[in-house]
Amino acid sequence: MEDQSVSSAPPKRPVPAGPPIPNLYNSTMGGTVKGI
Repeated sequence: MEDQSVSSAPPKRPVPAGPPIPNLYNSTMGGTVKGI
């Protein structure tokens, strides 16, 4: 699931942050910030 999340992080993530940096970061940290 992690791989898929990273692939479609921008469209799938509820984070309206322009850059996919925060999205990838969430996956890398294991969903630490994803808890939001």
